[in-house]
Amino acid sequence: MTTEQAPARSLRFPGWEVRPLERQLIVRGVAVPIGSRAFDLLLALISRQGEVASRNDLLDAAWPGLVVEENNLSVQITTLRKVLGAQVITTIPGLGYRFSAALEPAPSMPSAPDTPALVTGLTRSGNLPALPLELIGRDEDLAQLLALVRCHRMVSVVGAGGIGKTRLAQAVAHHLRDDHADGVWIVELAPVSDPTLLPAAVAQALGMRLPGQKPAQDEVIEALQDSALLLVLDNCEHLVDAVSWFVQALVARSSVSKVLATSQELLKLPDEQVYRLAPLSVPAEGDGLAALDHGAVQLLAARVRALDRAFNIDAHNAADAVEVCRRLDGLPLAIELAAARVPLLGLSGVRERLDERFRVLTGGSRTAMRRHRTLREALAWSHALLNEDERAVFRRASVFAGSFGLQQAQRVLGDTSIDEWAVLDLLGGLVDKSWVVVDTLDPPRYRLLESARAYGLEMLQGAGETAATLHRHAQAMAELFESSLRAQWHLPSQRRLQRYLPDLDNLRAAFDWAAHHDLALYATLAGSAGWLFGNSGQGAEGRLHCQRVLERGGTSLPPAIEARLQHALSGLLHDDPGLGKLVAAQRAVVLLRGLDDRPSLYSALGRLAISASLCDDRPVGEDAVKEMAGLWLHGWPPLARWELLNACDYVANLFGRLDEGECLAAEQLALATSLGDTFKTLFAMMALEQCAATRRDYAQAVVRGRELVALARRERYAEKLHVYVANLATALMMAGHLDEALPVAREAAVMDARHGSLWQSLDMLAMLAFKRGRAVDAAQVLGRADAANAWRGGDFREPVEGDVRTDLLRALQAALSADELTQHLARGAALTDEQAAQVALRD
Repeated sequence: MTTEQAPARSLRFPGWEVRPLERQLIVRGVAVPIGSRAFDLLLALISRQGEVASRNDLLDAAWPGLVVEENNLSVQITTLRKVLGAQVITTIPGLGYRFSAALEPAPSMPSAPDTPALVTGLTRSGNLPALPLELIGRDEDLAQLLALVRCHRMVSVVGAGGIGKTRLAQAVAHHLRDDHADGVWIVELAPVSDPTLLPAAVAQALGMRLPGQKPAQDEVIEALQDSALLLVLDNCEHLVDAVSWFVQALVARSSVSKVLATSQELLKLPDEQVYRLAPLSVPAEGDGLAALDHGAVQLLAARVRALDRAFNIDAHNAADAVEVCRRLDGLPLAIELAAARVPLLGLSGVRERLDERFRVLTGGSRTAMRRHRTLREALAWSHALLNEDERAVFRRASVFAGSFGLQQAQRVLGDTSIDEWAVLDLLGGLVDKSWVVVDTLDPPRYRLLESARAYGLEMLQGAGETAATLHRHAQAMAELFESSLRAQWHLPSQRRLQRYLPDLDNLRAAFDWAAHHDLALYATLAGSAGWLFGNSGQGAEGRLHCQRVLERGGTSLPPAIEARLQHALSGLLHDDPGLGKLVAAQRAVVLLRGLDDRPSLYSALGRLAISASLCDDRPVGEDAVKEMAGLWLHGWPPLARWELLNACDYVANLFGRLDEGECLAAEQLALATSLGDTFKTLFAMMALEQCAATRRDYAQAVVRGRELVALARRERYAEKLHVYVANLATALMMAGHLDEALPVAREAAVMDARHGSLWQSLDMLAMLAFKRGRAVDAAQVLGRADAANAWRGGDFREPVEGDVRTDLLRALQAALSADELTQHLARGAALTDEQAAQVALRD
């Protein structure tokens, strides 16, 4: 930024100011001399306040028209940090720098109020990234693999680690994204170390809820058996047996779904079509510039050019490029690691060091094991060129499962000699050298490639740091999810989920370590992260952790920790029959009454009121909302008020105070809408729809139900969609719209079966059969509905379902003799939920 381009007015920041026209920096009233490059750099950063300024942009701003080394930029950044403080300029590894100081407004220009950001829902139509990864030198592979996947249901891409299987599979997925009615879904298996968690990983990637009433694999397979999707299972080699069983079951049960797997070894399935991915094409010696037609050289040139804009392969260095690619066997990861060293060593220098470090590549049979050693040597060679601090940060980063954020990196990767600011710079260096991949999200996240992570774990063990680093990692996850609890009243539900869900794999890794080494830390993790499992449809997994901690900890758990676990467990048991949720909620409240934690007691009382209502314990529910109302403070965030309204609404509706419940639901809806909380908006709309249905105003329930389902579909919130659709089917049927009710009921039955909640819709299905003139079928389905409730320990019907059953039983008693009714009810009790639904919905 030149003087002519600089702003005319003085720019004031807390404790210092910049005077662009005078080219002065004033710190605490004193002019501080800095060089012209540093001053231009500071102006360039200020002009991009709050944004990430790339290194190239800053080099162009401070050294216009000149070619300089990037370390000059680092020197000037260090100078500015010494004068202004390290926190003013933040390193964003792999991307650049962000200017973080707040500009003080001019006296005549008051600052504008903050504007809430728009919030959108999580996608459920596929999870492909918006743009595919760049694919170089793989045109023929892409065409052949596309043809295989289009013609066959089970295809495996097999090859050595680092050969490019993932990149090719993603390219195929993008080409086929419009060919599958239920989307294309990528399931990243590299972070999954336990084979039993494979179904959970698939469910997580697809946004599915696992009820936990059957083995997880059975629930996932049943949910997908009628779906027309392409499932890409990436990095299967460490779970090959589990993946083989899963894929075999899926292909056997589904007639339309397809699977594309990437692995270092075969799945060994009968119908498996194997595509062996070879290394990139490598030119012969003496090919000269014709070498540019080969994929390996194209990849090398592209990766070096990304680091050095002036780089090109020409007649002077073509022989070096050919030799590097040949010695690295055309393996993409090895080529990328070599390319990262070219700016430092030059292409000829890299070629010379290949002679020193990769003697194994000079000849001999190129078997799969040989290529594996080649990749390992490439990793070892590049690792040897890192400085000591870079090596330390790299090996410690290997404990992260999947991606990680900057705050967690600073918490885990440093030590007494590497502070949190140095961690960011070192992480950026590892991004530049292709050891760490940056996902350009907001905020950015970082990850190690699979092979690099495996190598890093070995280096971590060799350095004797495994236990200490895993401990820090578990502590960092505990701190992260402690913050998620504090965000409960400050973030709309969907934003909170989007913020913390990317760390689910890291959370699982922390659980695995803490469960074996630190019960107190395990308890902290389970209590603080229970909400994430529930909101992401993995409630059974979260419930298991809470129960394990409570069983192992017993009376030794601190009251605050046990209270949090019991509170989380009650929420995770929300949809389960029985009194478990009420017992857990009561225990949490008892513990919290003895602690000085008003907000936690307030929330626990809300959970107690809801659990008591669902368990038909009116006195407990009424007392809980009264105590909760007495704790609420007017200065609390609006989302805290929503919790009170929700608890009161449950109690009012489930205990028959319909007018009060409807007013509370309307207030919830207005508050949730004003806060942009889509989860809570949908919930309040469902409460209003149920109010109308409970009043038997089915015409109004239809209007509200249609609006609710339409919004849920539009915003792609599938977590409770099966409930919304089933409620709409009930309202349509009771309002007499049988032609419209039938297809909606069929959709509800399919969705309920996937969620393990089909038993809750059987009353509606039985009444639909009766209204369609089939009294015998209706009696049998009702028999199954009664048996399903009894099997769960009582009658768990909510008011609307109870009304439907009462009306139906009265109608059946009029249509059938007492003996006939008893006989058909008993016959229906012997059916399964699925069989009963088929009886109700058959033509």
